[in-house]
Amino acid sequence: MKTTSAIIAASALAGSAYAQANVGSIAQNALGYLSGGCIAAVMNLTNPQLPLYQCLDGNLLASIVTSNTSIIEPMENYLDAFCSAQPCSNATLTEATQTIINGCASDLSQFGVTNQTVEWAIAQYPLARDVLCLKTSDPFTSNSTSSSSANSTSASSSANSTTSTNSTSSNGTFCAVSLLTELQSYLGEDLTPTNIATTALGGNSTALDNIKSIPPTALCDECIFGALSLVEEQYPQLGNITVVGNYTLNQFLETTCNKTTSAEGLTISNNGTLPTNVTESAVNSTLTPQYVNGTSPQTNLTSLTSLLMPSATASGASGAAGGLVSSYESQLSAVTASVASATNLAARAAVTDVKKRWIGQQ
Repeated sequence: MKTTSAIIAASALAGSAYAQANVGSIAQNALGYLSGGCIAAVMNLTNPQLPLYQCLDGNLLASIVTSNTSIIEPMENYLDAFCSAQPCSNATLTEATQTIINGCASDLSQFGVTNQTVEWAIAQYPLARDVLCLKTSDPFTSNSTSSSSANSTSASSSANSTTSTNSTSSNGTFCAVSLLTELQSYLGEDLTPTNIATTALGGNSTALDNIKSIPPTALCDECIFGALSLVEEQYPQLGNITVVGNYTLNQFLETTCNKTTSAEGLTISNNGTLPTNVTESAVNSTLTPQYVNGTSPQTNLTSLTSLLMPSATASGASGAAGGLVSSYESQLSAVTASVASATNLAARAAVTDVKKRWIGQQ
């Protein structure tokens, strides 16, 4: 399902550019890139009678993308239900996998996606659920001075926001809600589906300018460190990928954040240990800890690269991290070429300026 979503998103970006994007029209246009059989398979997964639709709380999930206002409140409502409900069973996930593999066989082949990639993507459901269900007792607020929002004083408040910036349940605020609230504050406008799509397609120059002004220390949030701790428990070599200059992902985050007094001491673990103010709220989590009796994780970046980009692995790229970065660079080059028609100069300039500023060239 995640792979199908990625195909739809990529197709929409490559083929459509809107001054004022409409989520519904993007989805309709995207479906035009799929075969009739694949469309039927995807639509079948949205059947309210199916276990997948029920365990994913399909009605509430749909309310997020169809909202005419900020997605933050619908997102909180969704996570309240999703995280407190029973998780999707292995049988349900297996059925969804086979539905996509069987119904979208020609489409997957056309886009160069293997069956193993589909299986791997859907198998990430337990990890995705645990990450989405993380909660913080120190959420971002518009006047926050907490460690999770060290630079919030530089963020502009949302002038037209109708969403609470301090929406908490009895045992904390969902990290996703806290981070979206902070992003909305930086952008200065509601995170509606239309605004998100318009900005992503380069049609909102004001939002792009605001994104350029977000400092690197905005990443110094316990929620981000907590999410990465869970992800790196499953894929520990992820933290060793070079992301900016000569810094690996973990080095960049920890160095950047330990320069600020309020965020000092933030570290990313690879054993699932969460920061002080972050807790897990997923009921009956099905995420399996990778470290058991001192053994190393079964899945590493070498096997992950083989799943996602088999041709790159077959060519003999050296080193797990090196192979992943090299193949991603190749993939990104192809994606950049196809997306160029759907993005304007302002969008590309924004990305370039942010990157230069973050690595000290501006």
